[in-house]
Formats: sequence, C-alpha cells, structure tokens
Amino acid sequence: MSGSRRLLVTVLGMVLISSGTYIVLTRFGTKVGPPPPPTATTPMFTLPGTIFVTQHGAIYTVNRGAVAKLKLSPTTLWSHPAVTRDGTQLVVAGGDTRFTELYLMSPTGEVGRRLTNDAAREVAQNHWAFYPRFGNDGNSIFYSWDPKDAGKPLRVDLAVYSLDIKAGEQPPGRRWTQPDEFTGGDTAPQPVDGGGLLYAGYSIGPDRQIQSRIWWQTGPDVAGKPLTELAANCGRPALSPSGDQLAMICSPAADRSRLVVAPFKDGVIGPPSISIDDQLVASPAWSPDGKGIAYLAAGKAGTGFDLWWVALSGENAVAASPTASPAVASGRRQVTTGLDLDATSAPAWSPL
Repeated sequence: MSGSRRLLVTVLGMVLISSGTYIVLTRFGTKVGPPPPPTATTPMFTLPGTIFVTQHGAIYTVNRGAVAKLKLSPTTLWSHPAVTRDGTQLVVAGGDTRFTELYLMSPTGEVGRRLTNDAAREVAQNHWAFYPRFGNDGNSIFYSWDPKDAGKPLRVDLAVYSLDIKAGEQPPGRRWTQPDEFTGGDTAPQPVDGGGLLYAGYSIGPDRQIQSRIWWQTGPDVAGKPLTELAANCGRPALSPSGDQLAMICSPAADRSRLVVAPFKDGVIGPPSISIDDQLVASPAWSPDGKGIAYLAAGKAGTGFDLWWVALSGENAVAASPTASPAVASGRRQVTTGLDLDATSAPAWSPL
C-alpha cells in the first residue's frame, strides 16, 4: 500500500468508511514503495511563487527550484493547506485517527490560532474538519465539518460551514449546506466573489453508486443547485483568481479521471475549454496570476502522484480543446518526480 493511500485510510477512513467521499478518494490509491523525502529531490521545472504540497502527513514547499519541509509537529498528521490571496497566511488541517482541527499558520510553519475544537472525551463525539479555504477577503474560512446526528450515530456526512475569524466567531460557525445522508456529504468549498459558494456534493445515483456533482449556492439559507450531471462524477472545484474559469476533476469511471477547465459566470458552467484525460489526475490549484494550473497526477502503471503544471495563457498555453490533444500534452510540465504526494490534499499556490 502506498504512502498516500495509507494516509488516506488512516485519516479519512474512520470518518468516511461508509461514504461516497471515501469510496471515490480511494480510487486515487497508487502502487509504489516508500518514496524519497521531498527535500531529497530537485523540481524538474521552476514555477513562480510557493506551492504547498502534502506527503504522508507532512507539508512541504516548492519554491525557487527547491523543496523544503515545514517544521511542524511530527506527531500530528497535517493536510489540506490553503493560502490567502496575498500569501501571508495559511490554514491547515491537523489531527490524528480520532479527529482533526483547523489551524492558522504562517507561510514558514509557525502555528498560530486553533480555529476549531473537535476533540471529545467520547470518540463518537469527535469531529473532522477538512478542505479549508479562505474567503476572498481573507477574514473568513470555509470548510467541511461533520455535524452529529443523535438519532443516527453511524452517520458521518460533512457539511460546509463558514467561520468569521476576524470577528472571533465561535466554531463551527455558520452552516451553509445540508448533505445527503450516508454519502460522505459536501466537500471542497470554494467561495465566490459576491457571496456565492461552489462545492462538491455527494449523492446516491440510480445504480446505487455514490457520485459527486458540482453545486452552486448563493447564500447559507438558500437551496443549492447542481451544475454538473451525477454521471460525470465531478468534484474538487477550483475557481480562477478572476472568478470566470472553473477547474474540476471529473471521474466518470473508477479507473479514469479528467482535469476539466470551463468558463463560469453567474452560477453557470460553460463548455469545457481544456480537458486532460490521458492521466490519472487530482486536486487542481490555480496560479495566483490565473495563467496556469498546478495539479497532481499519477505516474504510469499506478505509480505515485506528483506535481504537474499546465499553462492556460501565454506562449506556453495549451490550445482550447474539449478532449486531450498533442497541444495539451506539449503545454504541460512535470514539476516533481517520485514523491507519491497525497492526492486528496490539493496544492496551495502563494504569490510569495
């Protein structure tokens, strides 16, 4: 069992063992031995700014052609880094096999405020906080958290919450979504300028398979609407800095995933402008200037996930195409090799 799959089973298995989120994410397990520490490798391609990635519960930075490890507690499993637009602050998930918390942190790894209070004396009352994302003003955090259902103790479905960190709002903050029962719930919240929210919501399809759709919601007290078909199994929405392009991962089959980029406006997704479907891909993240996307992709024959980059504008931009093409292949670059990065933890790209 690979490192990323082992971490997934350890951390997410307890919370999502019967859920669609767990089922879908385990498709991204890989078949490799222990990878080298990222700090022992040199990136194959240099990108501007700093990219935060996760391997085996530790967070690393890829910056100026070098990889460094944040000096965080080794007894905690760290994941899901997210960064403010100006790159001055991180929020990460940290915990163990019983619960996770959200923490504010500096870009160099100095841990600041703990934002949640998810540990309980009884294991059944512990909570899980994943997929944090800063609001566009940097004053709020959107994340997925599991509210408890007293009548259904085995139900663990994540819902999206927002927490005003500047005002000192008490966790879990304000609830936005109502997940479908026993599916894993709602993940990867992506706040939108103007107050809207994109997220991935899991549901049970006609064939009793649990699959994901991209949802759009204009406010915490407003019913959401799905923007993609359940059969397309799309998740991990990532909105461009300008707010007019949406990247997502669609997995219509168990052994297949696609990175799709499409126009987005007023809660409507347009026809795909870019589609990469000749790699097993996961977890896109936009560059701060909106000219490219970092994403994770597995190597051939199921080897571990590494960091890749595809240009969407400029002289190296890929040609617009609804399917994979030689133009797409020539417009992307592999950044790291042999690292087996955690595919469920998206890169976070800072301009600094």
